[in-house]
Amino acid sequence: MPHPMVRLKEIEGRGGQVYWVNPRYTESAKRLGEHVPIRPDTDVFFLLGFLHEVIRRGGVDLERVQRYMNGYEALAEVATPWTPECVAEVTQIPAANPCGKA
Repeated sequence: MPHPMVRLKEIEGRGGQVYWVNPRYTESAKRLGEHVPIRPDTDVFFLLGFLHEVIRRGGVDLERVQRYMNGYEALAEVATPWTPECVAEVTQIPAANPCGKA
């Protein structure tokens, strides 16, 4: 993506929020957005928790998944136990949504 920082600043300009999930406070996080520290080597659990919430909230187009993906059921099963509370224990990222939305 050309000029990523410009594009991310445009997102903030439209009222969006940018979060940097990283163990280190990076140069990018210093420039814009909010740094969310994560315990090193726990990214996969964060992503499983993200997937868990997308599925729980009905954010998966199952028709499209069936058309273009194999193994969705197995992936969804792996994500099932990764609730925000479970992810928080492993990643050290609080389960409460930083935006204050459920």
